[in-house]
Amino acid sequence: MDILSAVSETALITLKARVQEAEKDEPVIRDEVAQECLASIRPYRPVETQNRLLNRSLPSSLTRYIALRARKYDAYTKAFIAENRAGLVVSLGCGFDTRYWRVSDKAWKYIEVDLPEVIEAKKKVLGDSLTYQMIGCSVWG
Repeated sequence: MDILSAVSETALITLKARVQEAEKDEPVIRDEVAQECLASIRPYRPVETQNRLLNRSLPSSLTRYIALRARKYDAYTKAFIAENRAGLVVSLGCGFDTRYWRVSDKAWKYIEVDLPEVIEAKKKVLGDSLTYQMIGCSVWG
């Protein structure tokens, strides 16, 4: 699991922010899968990464912004799949996003694309709950 580069570790910041926001009394979004994902990742990260990224509290303004952004993109996605039942949503640079579970409890066409190490780490963390396609490659070519 210690395959994440410094660039790939940035995906942990948005995950941590969504979890921290979801744990508030009145959260902007609820994200149970993100909470499970972060709990599963934590023991596999080096102590230095845990202290630098995972064990510290992020500013409330940052967690609120990231959660509001996720909620807005969730709304765009819900509207798209409602109007295009056979449509395909592709998430580029997905990181440890958990949109698939926030948007619908029914299966829908979804593909995630991110760096190979992020995709491999996400597969290890979420395992059998991943029912959509994931592609590990750089979007830059």
